[in-house]
Amino acid sequence: MNTEHKKQKNSCNFLLRIRLIKYCFYICILAVIGRAFIIQNFSDAGLREQTLNIYSKKITLKEKRGSIFDRNGEVLAISVDSWDIGLRPGFKGNFSDYAKLGEITGLTPGEVKNKLSSNSSFTFLKRKASEQEIKKLTELEKEYSLDSRLFEKIKTHKRIYPNKELAGAVIGFSNMNSQKTGIEREYDEVLKGDTAEVPIVSAGKGNWYKKPYYNDKEIKPGKDVYLTLDKNIQHIAEEALEKTIQKFKAKNGKAVVMNPKTGEVLAMAQYPFFNPNSYSDFSSHQWNNRNALDSFEPGSVLKVFLAAGAIESEFCTKNSIYYCQNGSYKIGPVTIHDTKPYKWLPVSDIIKYSSNIGATKIAETVGRNSFYKILKDFGFGEKTGIDLAVETRGILRPSNQWTKVDTSNIAFGQGITASSIQMTTAVSVIANNGDLLKPYMVKEIKDSDGKVYNRFSKTVKKKVLSEHTAETLKQIMANVITQGTGKNAQPSGYTAGGKTGTSQKLTPEGKYSREKYISTFLGFAPAKDPEIAVMVAIDEPKEAYYGGIVAAPVFKDITTKTLRYLNVLPEDITVALKGDFYAE
Repeated sequence: MNTEHKKQKNSCNFLLRIRLIKYCFYICILAVIGRAFIIQNFSDAGLREQTLNIYSKKITLKEKRGSIFDRNGEVLAISVDSWDIGLRPGFKGNFSDYAKLGEITGLTPGEVKNKLSSNSSFTFLKRKASEQEIKKLTELEKEYSLDSRLFEKIKTHKRIYPNKELAGAVIGFSNMNSQKTGIEREYDEVLKGDTAEVPIVSAGKGNWYKKPYYNDKEIKPGKDVYLTLDKNIQHIAEEALEKTIQKFKAKNGKAVVMNPKTGEVLAMAQYPFFNPNSYSDFSSHQWNNRNALDSFEPGSVLKVFLAAGAIESEFCTKNSIYYCQNGSYKIGPVTIHDTKPYKWLPVSDIIKYSSNIGATKIAETVGRNSFYKILKDFGFGEKTGIDLAVETRGILRPSNQWTKVDTSNIAFGQGITASSIQMTTAVSVIANNGDLLKPYMVKEIKDSDGKVYNRFSKTVKKKVLSEHTAETLKQIMANVITQGTGKNAQPSGYTAGGKTGTSQKLTPEGKYSREKYISTFLGFAPAKDPEIAVMVAIDEPKEAYYGGIVAAPVFKDITTKTLRYLNVLPEDITVALKGDFYAE
């Protein structure tokens, strides 16, 4: 009986232990489930983020960037389909033809081997691969019967500039490292497409799979930007600039063509050229738009603004006569010279013959404070507000810092600096009968479906000259070309107004060089009702350096060809009747 009782007791103990183990097991399962529920729903966000980072990753994809066009719809920048080739080393198998894969991706066999041997869960083999390269990669997969999961082909886009150097510095570039310049930078917010994060999740053993969807957000491409630039006028300006710089072995050069009635920039050229397709082959200095970023002493072109302001403020008339000291005029310790000795000259001839002494005498009549105001009214010392990524304001010191010598120097364009776009905008005041306009580079912005998103137009900043004063200056500047220092600027078949400039460059010691000059010409055409305003600056020409010799012919070339292209009827009927007029 005792034996029977012991057996029953042992059996009960065994069953109890089984039940306890079972209940403990249930409790553990419930604890795990509860803990997982708490982690998933109530735990610290940082811990959840850490867990997600271990078991999932995201690749950021961008929708196509908007295109850039000229004013006539000609493509200047466009995004084309390309692919980023991702590599999952977990699927590399026995593939070892590193050289063949290197030919496709542009990598050395050693670089390919290192990537395939990497323990990284995901790495890029090549960014921005072309369709041709993807085709070759697909053929390679078939040839070696590779696991299709070895390569992750992620569709993306590559920026192309089909016209190469044409307007390269104006358009700028946009690369995958988020570097941007020019219009690409200034209008990045409208050009860039939406972004989407594509999840890739862990399947264990270092294997990753991409989910076949973006997210719930609608992904839209970027908007298209239409410039005020005309591709053909840009080509005319660049060609004329290159020809002259090579002829005079100059360091560099700049040219701007603007519609003086609206402020639209039709061309903005600089040499040496810049090709945004291969931006890494150029220095960062060459990336920038020098017409807006660089300022320099304008030289004698500044005399027209002094004369215009003096006539407008009734300090003088075009016929007011000044004694020009026979070519030598001493102010304190400094002696000012003219290239030729002149005695008495009216204001109109001071501009026509570009007398430094005559300009000094006008500035003395006006006074430094009024002279300063004149320059400010024409926009000097301030940014024009043009829609470019960077722009200089130039240097115009307050008039209370001017000495008598400073006032004289500024009268003929020394001791003040300005950019090409500032000077083009200033001369447009005379060309359009008195309005200072805000120059602009973008005409309109359109959605990807072609609807106009934004449109830009003429903006008048202030009234600077009366129509009468503007007409007077047009006549004076027309005489500069027909009778004065600008004879080489005369367009074929058209009248024009302009002003030559020759400025000495400063040495590192702060003295004016007798060997390095900037040759300039600033003007408009036709003279009576200008359709274009043009600024030309040639830096450090050799053999010759006067603006009337170096820069004036560039102005002639640009204005003649541009006016013909714009179908502006020639004013000289004898030239118009020549059979080769439009073929010239």
